Amino acid sequence: MEILVNGSRVDAWDPFCRDEQATVALPEHDLHVASETGIGIVHVRPYVLPDKSEFSDSAAWQRASGLLKWNRQQGLYIYRANRLIQWGGWSRLRTIDEHSKLARVAVDFFPSLDAAFGINISKAIVKLPVDLHGELEPIVNQVVRIADKRYRKGEKGPHTRPPAPTPTPAPPPHPPAAPWGGTQPRNDPGAASRPDGPSQPDRNERQPPSPGQPTRRAIEEAARDAGEEVALERIITSLRRTAPGVARDLGW
Repeated sequence: MEILVNGSRVDAWDPFCRDEQATVALPEHDLHVASETGIGIVHVRPYVLPDKSEFSDSAAWQRASGLLKWNRQQGLYIYRANRLIQWGGWSRLRTIDEHSKLARVAVDFFPSLDAAFGINISKAIVKLPVDLHGELEPIVNQVVRIADKRYRKGEKGPHTRPPAPTPTPAPPPHPPAAPWGGTQPRNDPGAASRPDGPSQPDRNERQPPSPGQPTRRAIEEAARDAGEEVALERIITSLRRTAPGVARDLGW
């Protein structure tokens, strides 16, 4: 279909950038909503758009930002019988955030669900049904999590400011290794005579693993199970900056 305004052709705008090779289309869902006439189906199609560096060109990236620009164009695109009623915003499922601006979700329903969606006579206002929130929230959380990860990956690209240098860690408290594989005191001639002074170990004795390794593995596994890998990455980055010794002990 072609639309003309004053004889000029109006180009279509796809908010989900499906012509871009880097756009990620997540699994679609059919959700059920109760209405006055029975149970209606709401079709949900989540998308994660490319980062700026992944778009085919800068003009395509600029066009994808839409009239409201990137931050305010994230969120739900609600269609009634293929007519767009809401373009952007999360309908109180979450707040607008810079790190989730690549997330957009299409929500399609038919006129039989007008009462459930609070459609007025002008068909310009829409409200999510209360019983749809619980089913839609985990879908939104998933697409936002993936969009957040893609956005942060783009932040680390070649055009971003390099991170602040990590402070040089203090020397380890353990004495240096002796030629025979044991340890020797550091400028402490009396250490050998003390009961707790160094003794010559077996040549084949191996150093025990770092005590922080089991803790690190447990934290990483818990983050994976909870689907919070992105949050863990932010915590590790902050820990390296504010407490480098702790991060080093944990193997990060």
